[in-house]
Amino acid sequence: FNTDVRKTGNKVAYELAENEAFRANALGNFRNLLHISAKSPSMVYYLDSVKNVKANSNENYARELLELHTVGVDGGYMQKEVEVLAEVFTGWQVQNDRFFFNAEQHNSSAKTFWGNAIPAGGVDEGERVLDILSRHPATAKYICSKLITQFVSDQPVNSLQSRCVDSFLAQAAAPDQITQVLRVILTSPEFYNTSNINSKVKTPLEVVTATARALQSKGTYTDLPEFIRRMGMDLYQYPLPTGYSDTGDDWVSSAALQERVRFVNMLSVAKTGSATYVDNTSLFKDRGSVTAESIASDLLNWTIGGYYAELEWQTALGVLNAQGAFDPNASSADAQIRETIGTVLSYPEFNYQ
Repeated sequence: FNTDVRKTGNKVAYELAENEAFRANALGNFRNLLHISAKSPSMVYYLDSVKNVKANSNENYARELLELHTVGVDGGYMQKEVEVLAEVFTGWQVQNDRFFFNAEQHNSSAKTFWGNAIPAGGVDEGERVLDILSRHPATAKYICSKLITQFVSDQPVNSLQSRCVDSFLAQAAAPDQITQVLRVILTSPEFYNTSNINSKVKTPLEVVTATARALQSKGTYTDLPEFIRRMGMDLYQYPLPTGYSDTGDDWVSSAALQERVRFVNMLSVAKTGSATYVDNTSLFKDRGSVTAESIASDLLNWTIGGYYAELEWQTALGVLNAQGAFDPNASSADAQIRETIGTVLSYPEFNYQ
């Protein structure tokens, strides 16, 4: 459901409204997400539905609805389906910053879409098509593939894919359809398989948010989007309908990793007054972590879990004890802790989900 805010003349309110609607329905029924996207002013502008009129239909939204939002490029549709869909969605426009169905610009003749009769009508034609696509087996396969890629592995997991598809179709009418599908994925043996744990690389958005959360960062956070942009993910400004990649091979490069290391080290030394900063006192001392061992243990567990090796442990201790046995009351303690934070978050392991 990718959109680009620049296509609307940088009307951020469109993106905000769409994002809030997606979040409110993220664990609900997939059909609701299709509805939100189809009628979002962001999408209506982004894929040129505003230009889709009965005298000159525009196929952009119709094509991406099939290729990216539902059945997928291998879903079995032909150019004919794209052409019919374009006619179905004529007149879907925006007025007063809201979705508006312009009946005068809609081709209201009866249509046949992929073997399904679409009676002559108005906005209900599009709703009928969204119903059909949301329950199509190819949609179940495509969406499950996306979810498994997001949560389990960049590589296909065929055994899990089959069970996920079955759940998606069986729960098609359920208000918590996506919850049920995710339960299949997140409780599966494949999800907990050692070959899949720590196999996926964090996206820039995940790196930044994971860092801020792990360190219980404070402030306004207004500087974080710029850090994300410098890592290659300019939020709401990806020009292609595919959206940003979910696979690690698109996020791993020497330049990208350098930006990640730069970010975590900048945040580790940021203090009160910065847009985003770390309060070492509340992070460690207020929790009773005052020894080198307890600080290193907490930091490693918060950031990379229980998957750190002896080398990572000894390296963290080495930074804390670089000036002799670590003393939490020493004037150098704050700087030592911050250097350790930057060191640990620079470990390759922190880049894994």
